[in-house]
Amino acid sequence: MWLHPAFWIPLGVLFFTYLGYPALLVLLTAFRGRDCVPGNSFQHSALTTQPSALTTQRSALSTQHSALSPQHSALTTQHSPLSTQHSALSPQRSALSTQHSIEPSVSLLVPARNEADHIEAKIRNCCELDYPPQKLDIIVIDDGSGDGTAGRAEAAFERLAAAADGGPLPTLRVLRQPRRLGKAAALNRGVGEARGEVLVFSDADSLIAPGSLRPLVRPFANPVVGCVAGRYVPGGVRGANAAGAGFYWRYENFLRRKESEFGGLLGASGALYAVRSDLYEPLDPQVINDDFVVPMTVSSKGYRTLLEPEATAVEDESENARMEFPRRVRIMAGNCEHLWMFRGLALDFGRGRAAFQMFCHKFLRVVSPLWLIVLLAANGALVYRSAEQQRVSAAAGPDLRFSLALYGAFLFLQLAFYALALLGYLTRRQGRPVRIFTLPYYFVMLNTAALAGIYYFFLNRRGLPWGARASSGPDRLRPGGE
Repeated sequence: MWLHPAFWIPLGVLFFTYLGYPALLVLLTAFRGRDCVPGNSFQHSALTTQPSALTTQRSALSTQHSALSPQHSALTTQHSPLSTQHSALSPQRSALSTQHSIEPSVSLLVPARNEADHIEAKIRNCCELDYPPQKLDIIVIDDGSGDGTAGRAEAAFERLAAAADGGPLPTLRVLRQPRRLGKAAALNRGVGEARGEVLVFSDADSLIAPGSLRPLVRPFANPVVGCVAGRYVPGGVRGANAAGAGFYWRYENFLRRKESEFGGLLGASGALYAVRSDLYEPLDPQVINDDFVVPMTVSSKGYRTLLEPEATAVEDESENARMEFPRRVRIMAGNCEHLWMFRGLALDFGRGRAAFQMFCHKFLRVVSPLWLIVLLAANGALVYRSAEQQRVSAAAGPDLRFSLALYGAFLFLQLAFYALALLGYLTRRQGRPVRIFTLPYYFVMLNTAALAGIYYFFLNRRGLPWGARASSGPDRLRPGGE
């Protein structure tokens, strides 16, 4: 009798993971309404209390980062005036659509490792953003690159300055790590040098839409908001690719939008997100995905992380599976890390919303490949048992025939789906993806990456690379030091 639960329980869990949870979010946001982060939930003094603690935190941050390089200077302990400039949002207005006009000073941090192919376009993109140049400070942190990333960044800025002929440009600083220390250490170093009231993080291979910074910082007019996530837009997904990466990111952005309306996001996209500089805490150098840990740390202090759909960043998703799969493995390993780091949420009844989202959006996604394996194995066993019973029975009853037909149909659908995924993989390798094969391939690729991510997190954590996706050799950037 155990075969029936072994089939139906995984099927039910998978259904809830991919369809039930989005439907539940739609219902919850409909009942709760869009104004899920009222401006009067916190007093404005919430961001200005305990200045001595803030000074201590920023000083500790500077002390930690100074060990990375002789050039590392102490972080100034300026008090953020953001919260004293704006009144609370009206309860009738959503924090997501506030029209308060604010222009805080912004430090835009770009961590990079072997990004020579992308860094010039990134520098040009950052300098063309629609934001007051005197309030924008661009910081590139080169994590021991071996391809001249830092030099190319400086050369690109010099060319832009020459073309501007004295016109206003943001400032650019290129920080060189003495050796490969990992993305988290690079971000810590950059934050230690940052002067802005708002920190904006953006990957080197992503391009920010020119008008994104203003809407990205706008929600900070509400003192309850501590982190704002931009909307990730996959590039290079025209044609058949749109059925894979394009569909996945439409689905993921839908979930993020609903979670934001429900009360707040768990994480952000490394392509573009912002945080109040006062709330940043140094990352453990072994942290895999900063774009989850930073927002969750902010949320643990009582602030919210919201999605700003008008702030967008584009990354090219058109690379083949060989280049994309390692990035997905890293993300899935990061999900394992998130579950472990924030496991205390399960016992924190005061943060039930975050615990609910963590379980549904993170935990169930991570374990999905395990359920898929159990489902296929149980389905095959049920079909085999039903066929054997029908063979040995002189006169098979209607129940037995129905059982064989039902489980046989499910098995056929599963095998057909995986066959389409295999064809999707083969056609992509040949550079001729077919739309009908792409979605099954992408689903199976994500779940295979989840299995690999579990392996790397528990058994081979130091083998996780990050950096330029086009770099497939051993010189790719890792989450921690060598």
